[in-house]
Amino acid sequence: FPSHDSILCDPAAIRTTEYQQLWHNLAKGIPQSGKFERRQKNGTVVYLQAHYIPVQDQDGVVSSIVQIAEDITAEHLQAQQHNDIMAALDNSMAIIEFEPNGTIRTANQNFLVTLHYRLEQIVGKHHRLFCDKNYTASSAYQQFWQQLSQGKAQTGTVARLHKSGTTLYLQARYFPVLDDTGRVTKVFKLASDVTKDQLALRDKNAILNALDKSLAVIE
Repeated sequence: FPSHDSILCDPAAIRTTEYQQLWHNLAKGIPQSGKFERRQKNGTVVYLQAHYIPVQDQDGVVSSIVQIAEDITAEHLQAQQHNDIMAALDNSMAIIEFEPNGTIRTANQNFLVTLHYRLEQIVGKHHRLFCDKNYTASSAYQQFWQQLSQGKAQTGTVARLHKSGTTLYLQARYFPVLDDTGRVTKVFKLASDVTKDQLALRDKNAILNALDKSLAVIE
């Protein structure tokens, strides 16, 4: 006996407005395209990039519907995995995105909270907003962005300025993103605030230096 398209779907999906609207539009002769989740006979989920094409008779009545589909399950799962990774990073790291020249494109909430800015206060401005003026005027800073624009990642503990002007320290990784031709299209920065650790290390070194200057030491 003929079966309905619904046997290929999750039972919960066929009760949704979207599924009902799909077949309502098809019955009216309106083609439908998109990515659809379907079930194999054994219950395994697959994803199809599909086109539903209504076929009409001479009177304009829909007599049948042809579906042309491509299995994109692997691509969908890979994209989902990438999305899950980005979501995990977004929840745990301070993230900011730049143009190849250092202009700020966007930043996540963790970054904004860490440096105490609102997004509209930094978008369109240059990375130097977060840096000491002596550093941004140096050849080292120019080389830093030159290397990023050439696709070379940069990693390290960096001193940056809080909106209040105080210095904080970030463990940062700058990742250039390349297109198919190898051209850098943007730069991602992932960072975590390590200010407490850096200040503790600085205090420890200061104490050791003071002891070294005031005491006779032999090893």
